[in-house]
Amino acid sequence: MLIKALALGLALSGCSCSSLPVVSMQAAQQFLEYPGGSCSGAAVGPHLLLTAEHCQTEGGTLQTVNGRTVHVLKTGRDGRDHVLLTVDIPFSHWLRIDPRPLVVGEHLRYIGHPGGMPVPVLREVTVGAVTADRTYLQTDGWLGDSGSALVDDSGAVVGVVSAITYEGPFALMVAYRMEL
Repeated sequence: MLIKALALGLALSGCSCSSLPVVSMQAAQQFLEYPGGSCSGAAVGPHLLLTAEHCQTEGGTLQTVNGRTVHVLKTGRDGRDHVLLTVDIPFSHWLRIDPRPLVVGEHLRYIGHPGGMPVPVLREVTVGAVTADRTYLQTDGWLGDSGSALVDDSGAVVGVVSAITYEGPFALMVAYRMEL
């Protein structure tokens, strides 16, 4: 509900981040550092970050975003490993959110920080399977990619990288359906 209200508010405010999706992604992606490690995230408003909830609950209090000291002013959770953080630093570029259902075979992109690398890495993924609450992505994933925004060809955030699951010899990334 929170993300749907935010998406509507940004759409009505005239937010347009409609340049090439990769360019918009690079400008909006964020490297998040916690006492317990690092994660990825994306700016989705002038003072709003979207990331994986487990980054907050397992990593501790967010300390820096792209090397800048930050304070979290408000936290919104949906119980599906998504968290929306209102922070005290401004973002000049952000992505719009479209929590629509994903489709098997759909191609998405994300920029993450595998292994805690401060240098962002762009990856393209394919939706391999969709269940009632999970989306399985065919791609390589690493610690540090959690919280990366999954972006479609229109440049909209349609999910968040949450986990890695191992099915026999295969490793798949997992994203949970967005319902914020």
